[in-house]
Amino acid sequence: MVQYWQELQQQVHRKAALERKQEALCEQRRKLKQELDAATQRWQEEQKDVDKLEGISLAGIFSALSGRKEEQLEKERQEAQEALLQKEAADSAFQKLEEEIRKNRDELFRLQGCEIKYQKALEERAAELEAMGQDTGFLQLQQEIGKLEAEDKELQEALDAGRDVHVQVENALHALDSAESWGVVDMMGGGMMTTMMKRDRMNQAKCAMTEIEYLLRKFRAELSDIAGADTVGADKFGTEWSMMDYLFDGFLIDYLVQQEITESLSNMRRLEKEIERVCESIQQRKEENQKKKEQLRQEWQTHMEQL
Repeated sequence: MVQYWQELQQQVHRKAALERKQEALCEQRRKLKQELDAATQRWQEEQKDVDKLEGISLAGIFSALSGRKEEQLEKERQEAQEALLQKEAADSAFQKLEEEIRKNRDELFRLQGCEIKYQKALEERAAELEAMGQDTGFLQLQQEIGKLEAEDKELQEALDAGRDVHVQVENALHALDSAESWGVVDMMGGGMMTTMMKRDRMNQAKCAMTEIEYLLRKFRAELSDIAGADTVGADKFGTEWSMMDYLFDGFLIDYLVQQEITESLSNMRRLEKEIERVCESIQQRKEENQKKKEQLRQEWQTHMEQL
């Protein structure tokens, strides 16, 4: 059993190393592909210059008339040849890198699932020891991780809801920004067209706001499900934004007044910052949960390997 654990452990470590290597190789491939594309484009352009001089073209005719055609053609051919060599060198390097990535991917495929096998082997051993009356801490670990995963699900749902409302706030901001600009032109005597454009942007903003009202309610409901909402600042969110008519009452009554547009834009920006603040806090807590789960697993794994 110990030898089996060691083999699986080696596979887990090897897989982690290969994943890091694969990430680095893929980044190299991205940069090399850019170099290859640039070299290919340069060669095509140089070859096009050669073709123009060799064929019937204004460039060829002009060079022939000036008596410098052969000299110019030789120069263009040399430049095209140099560009071709650069392209071929980049292409060769790219193909070799692709082969290395393929081999790395094949080995990763063979190691697929080794972490699960290793974890399962440890759990089976833990169950045996538990049955013999030895406390391995496995049941407690399961409970703590289960609690963290349930919390993580609630955090993700709240984060999704926050991102949804943030998208609509951005839509409203875009429409209000445009309306404010058209409004300035309108006040300077822009005429019927500018008034129509401002009205159109305000209608777009109102549509976004209608959706925001619904999404805000959903966001607040998801936040209320989070245990310890105060740790992400969610306990304070919603009090200032509890009624949409408080934000946009004057704007909805008379959206042709420039002051109302500016005030609504200011309120919307404050709302955007509040949503971003809460979402950032939720994301941070999710990351902390993930680190804690990994730490618990690692501590338990180390403990099991010593038994």
